[in-house]
Order: sequence, then C-alpha cells, then structure tokens
Amino acid sequence: MLTVIDLSDTVMWKARVFRRFLFHAASWSVYGVLILVACAISDRTGSWTAIGWIPILGFGLLVIHLFIKKLETASLPSSAPDEALLSASVMEHLPCKRGVLAADLLAAAVIPARGQFILELLGTTADAVLAAFDLEDAGRDCRSFLAHARTFMTELREQRIDSTTILRAFFNDCPSLRGVLNTCDVALDDMENVLWCESINEQARKAERGWTPAALLRLPGSMGRSWVAGYAWKINHFTKDISESILWSQTASSMIHRQTVDELSDALLLSQNKNFLLLGRDGVGKRTLIRNIAYALRTAEMARNLPYSRVMLVRSDELLSGTEQPAPFFLKALREAQKAGRFILVFENLPLLLRAATMQLHDVLHTLLQARNLNVIAIADPSDYHITVKLEPAIDSLLEKVPVDDATPKEVMTVLLSMVFRLRVHGVHVTYQAMKSLHDLCRRHLGSHGSPGREVGILTDAVFIAKRQGCPLLRDEHIREALSKKVHMNVGRLSPEERGKLLHLTEALHRTIVGQEDALQSIVNTLKRSRVELHETKRPFGTFLFLGPTGVGKTETAKVLAQEYFGSGASFIRIDMNEYGTENSVIELIGSSEQGGNFREGFLMKRVQDRPFSLILLDELEKAHPRVVNALLQILDEGEFTDVRGIRYDFRSTIIIATSNAGNFFMRDVLQQKQTLDRETFKKNLLDIILREKIFSPEFLNRFDDVILFLPLSGLQVQTLTRLALDALSGDLLQRKGITVTFDEDIIPAIAERGYGGEFGARELRRLIQDTVENYLANLFLEHPAKRGDRIIVHLQDLHIG
Repeated sequence: MLTVIDLSDTVMWKARVFRRFLFHAASWSVYGVLILVACAISDRTGSWTAIGWIPILGFGLLVIHLFIKKLETASLPSSAPDEALLSASVMEHLPCKRGVLAADLLAAAVIPARGQFILELLGTTADAVLAAFDLEDAGRDCRSFLAHARTFMTELREQRIDSTTILRAFFNDCPSLRGVLNTCDVALDDMENVLWCESINEQARKAERGWTPAALLRLPGSMGRSWVAGYAWKINHFTKDISESILWSQTASSMIHRQTVDELSDALLLSQNKNFLLLGRDGVGKRTLIRNIAYALRTAEMARNLPYSRVMLVRSDELLSGTEQPAPFFLKALREAQKAGRFILVFENLPLLLRAATMQLHDVLHTLLQARNLNVIAIADPSDYHITVKLEPAIDSLLEKVPVDDATPKEVMTVLLSMVFRLRVHGVHVTYQAMKSLHDLCRRHLGSHGSPGREVGILTDAVFIAKRQGCPLLRDEHIREALSKKVHMNVGRLSPEERGKLLHLTEALHRTIVGQEDALQSIVNTLKRSRVELHETKRPFGTFLFLGPTGVGKTETAKVLAQEYFGSGASFIRIDMNEYGTENSVIELIGSSEQGGNFREGFLMKRVQDRPFSLILLDELEKAHPRVVNALLQILDEGEFTDVRGIRYDFRSTIIIATSNAGNFFMRDVLQQKQTLDRETFKKNLLDIILREKIFSPEFLNRFDDVILFLPLSGLQVQTLTRLALDALSGDLLQRKGITVTFDEDIIPAIAERGYGGEFGARELRRLIQDTVENYLANLFLEHPAKRGDRIIVHLQDLHIG
C-alpha cells in the first residue's frame, strides 16, 4: 500500500492558498477591472473618492504579500513534522494537499529554479529524472524521503526542505536514479559538491543589488563619507579609482584568498603606513585579490562609520610619459593626496616601473613608502622580484612580502561558478562534471600556469568551441578539446584510433626495436595505466630506469617511444649526464642561485618549460655527480620542481627515462659464464650489486615506476637489426633519389657477425655498415652516376668485410 502525506494543516499550504487566491493571474485581472471601474466612476461623478480606493487596495495587497512571506520564512520548532518544513517553491508545485506520493514530491522538486539548476549542473533534465524513477521506488514511503531530506537540510544548513535536499535524498535512496548519475558521469559522492555549487548560485541570486531598498537606504551615508575626502586632481591624472564602484561590481561570494584578504584589509584599517608586495605567478589572482581587499575595506569602513579609503590603480605609462617631469609631478601629487584623505596606491608591475624609472623617481617612490596616510600595494612576479626589486634594498625593506599561491579547489570552483552565472544569461550552461574535469585536467596538464587563471582561460576557449558546435550545454568533451589545443597534445577521452594505438604500442616499438620484449611490455603497460587515468597522480606519466650494457637499444627505445607516444621527435629531450659530473654542474641542469641579481636558468628547466609534453632521457645517469642525482629526486617523486626564485616547473606531463651501464661487469661475467638465471633473479642480483657499490641509493631507485633490464642481443636478433638498418638505408635512397638498392642475403649474417659484440654492442654494427655499405655506395655513385629508376644489387664481395 502506498504511503501518503497530508499537507492541509501546514502553514506553508495555507500560505500557498492565500497566494494563489490573491495573486493568481485571474486575481490580477479582477484588480484591473476594479481599477478601471473606479476610474470610470470618478470620471462620471467628478469625484476622486473612487480612485482613492486604488492606493488602499495596493497597500492592502502589499501588507498581505509581506504577511505571506512572513509565513513562508517563519522559523519552526524542532518538533514540527517534516511536511511542515517544505519550502514555498516545492509546495507551490505539489498537486494536492492530501495523498501526496513520493513521485509527486520528486516532480515538485525538479520544477523550481533551484531544482532546475541542480539538474543543469548534472547535465540532465526533469523529464529524464522522472522517467528513470521506476515503480518500485515510487511505491516507497514518501515520509522516508522527507525524513532523509530533513537530515540533509540540517547538514546543508538550509532553513527549509527545498529542491536541493529532496533531490539529494532521492538520488541517495533510489537505485533507479543512480543510473541518471552514471549517465551524467557523476558519482554519488559528488552530489555534495553539486549542492554546494547550487548554494553559491542561490547566494548570488539573492545578492543585494544597487536598486534594492537596503542598498538605497545606505546610499546617502555612502555619499556623505565620500565627500569627506578632498579633491586630488593631480593623482587622478595617472590613476584609476578601483574602490569607486567596488560594492556594486564585487560580491563577497566571489572572493578568493579570503584569509589573505582579511589579514591585509585589517592591517590597512589599523595602520596608515603599511605597504605590501604581492608575490605570485601569473594567473593566481593577484589583481582580483586587490579588488577583494578594496571591497573588504569599503564594507568595513561603512560598518564602522569611517571615512572611505580610495584604492587607486597607478597607470605607470601615464606617470612616466604623460608628464614632462614625472618625478616632481608625482611628488606634488602625493603631497596633495596626503592632505585630501586616505589613499592606497596600487602598482600592478613594480619591477617594470623600477627598471623604467629614473633615479629621481626612485627617490620619490622611497618617500611614498615612508609617507603617512598613503599606503602601497605592489605586484611582482617572483622571478622579477629577485632580479629587480630585491636589488633595491631601500625600497625592498619597506615592503612587506605577501606570497600569493594558487587558489584552493573550492576557490577555483567559486570563480568558475561566477563565470557560469554570467554564461547562463547568454544561453550557455556548464555541467558540474565539466567544471570538475576542467580543474583536474588543468592541474595535471597546465601545472606551470597559475590557478584560477588557467581554468578561466580554458573555460573561455571551451565556451567558444561549444557555441561553434551549436551546443547549449558545455560538457567535459569541450573542456578536453580546448585544453588539447592549448597544450598541443590530445588530452581528450580515448578515441577508437588512440585506443588502438595504445593497444598496439608494443608492436609499433618492435618495428624499430629488436628484442627486449619484456622491457618494452613493461614500458607500455605503465603508459597504458597512466593514459586511462586509473588513479590520480602528481607524478610524471612514467619514470623508468633502463639498465644494460652499451649498444643494446636503451637510447633508441627512448627515441622511438617519444615519436610513438607524443607523435613528434621534437618531444625528445636528451641530456648527456656525463656533462654533469661535477658538484657545480647541478647549476647547469636546474639553474643557479642569484649572484649579482642574475639568474641562470637550467638546461632541463628551460626545455621542459618550452615543451611540457616530452620524453626526457637522462643518458648514462651513473656518471652524474650525486648532488645532481639528488636534485632529480623531487622531480621523480612529485612531478614538479621549484627553483630559488619560487618558479615552479611542471614535469607531470613528461616521461622520464634514465639509462645506466651500472653493473656492466657483473652482467658481462654472468653472460660469459653462461649461467642459467631467470630474468627476475638476474635483475635482483644486478640491483644488489648497484646498491652495494653505492652507485644509486635505495631511495632513488624506488622513485622509478620500473627498473627495466636490457640484455645483449642474440645472434638472430643481431641479424634482424642488421636487416632493419639496411632496409632503412635502401628505403631512404628510394624515397629521396628513386634508386632501388638490394642486398644479397649472405651480407646480413656477415655484417651481423662482424659488427656486434665487444664493448660497444650494436654501435659497432652501425659503424661497420657505414664503413662498408655506405662507403661502397658513395664510391659507386661517384664512378657511375645513378639516376632515378636505376636498380643496384650489392654483393658480399663488393664490401670487403674482413
């Protein structure tokens, strides 16, 4: 038997009855008719008595409206039944006062604006939710849903059981609705964040505007305190007043770095000679932080009845080129401002101003930083600070340094939501999954950019893509497409083509790499796990240590992998670690500390910054100095490196491969003695030798995803490698010159036997092919010039292989 609820005795139902009776469309028609009748009577009788009833009617309706609002927002005792806590918006859409079923409650929750916004964030519709609600769930006790919704109401600090809490209860309790979440690619645990996003939207919707009664009542007091400040025309010449309209253009809900805002605004309220230097990379929200400080100052000054501070953005170009004598003019402007009131001057790029300013202007800046009634907030990139501002100790000592880090995930989501609200006006709707994916992907692939600036930029590009495709709903795939264009690599969901490429990556590598089946399979398995995002990681795509003697394919494997995985040989960064064998060589690799204000950027850092999606080969790592090896620990473990300037370099989109000949003598002895060891035992013994000889530390070896063993090639594998090299040579000649070159079969075993082995492995093979085959063809072309279409057969006796 279906369980129902009765709403007839609730205050909210009575408020609904009043509202529908007095403010229904038909009621307004009646009021209109009455007004027309009153006007007609007044016109006929010449008396204003009838018209006088019109304002009385309006006033009466206003009183009733306020009374109904009071009923709808009145607080109820904790003992009140669940149905009494239903919100007016939900109650408005219930079909009846008695016999309300679970299906009726769900339908009433998806219709109001709050319910619609939640479904919009999920990327679904009311029809889809109602269609998924099956008969088994519909037959459940409606009161159980209400009771669960009341629990969520308490958790979410809501005043009423509204669409948010009802939908949360239904999605939590109904297996049939889980399928809707799965279709939207949203986990049940994400619903808490979805509801948080909706609460931010509701706060923004209810935010006080300039035309509301409360704001209008505040306006005269605001104007009066504005008039307290005197006029300072000189400073207006090269500044822009940020605080002038800050209350109407900024809201508390859009604040990020709130703790920093509170600390700086409190300090500025208490002191008239505090100066701050905001240090942060591009995109972390330094300029937004200043606007938020201006907002916090203005609201605090209004609450305490203090004269207003004017936050002025200094236009450096106007200051330097807009006057004939910048320094004297600036000094006069400052003196005038001191007399006129409280001013806070903002310098958006202090290092640039210091580099362009004369010594006289430097002196004026120093005077400004010491002046009372004048405060300074300056902005600088950490790298510019170290090479410019820090070299000016007289100025640097008067600035309190405030580091501005990346926004927190919730702050990023708040910023994105503020954009989403603006986009809705233009008909573009953004799903929660798209916003979540945006933050996660940017953190992974744009780690060197500041947050939330990087997310805002990608969202802007994604909106353009969605509009171009005619999609009113911006989804995860639009975010991935925009990001792929930004980083020049496919970060979208796996396409059938890319899925096939990953599945057959081993075969693709084997087209060039001979042997080493276990090694290649281990590499490919690691990269597959990374690409399908089995788990969130802050480390690089893959980190490997290749162990083996010279000439067995370690470097060649890295080259081919860069081409196959990143799609370009330009993504291959090779570093010969033999060049970093001294203690001071770490400077060449990762950058130097400041000396005389100059910073020397390391080779590795510069290459990764230029091409964040790349394969880094650390060749012959055992030859690097231990200090260099230790510097790599942070990169391997955390996927990023921060230099002495505070600049962060992101390695999370790289594959890092280190090669080493460590343990080469042990390898050679085992192979020469033809000991029968399985691969894992051989690898364990080799690592024991490396640790015993302290070539690498256990901590360093544990930083790699896998330590991969490259063994010497067998005779048949060497012949295969020889064939590949000769085929590559003949293929190149055919493509470039149109000349067909073929080789007798007996050439391959002869070159393979003579060209492989000893100390240099396959490198001797390449040299032998160069000294015999290539030299022979060069002499032949000189003696008998060949033309396109010619065929040449090379015989063993032609090559004089000893």
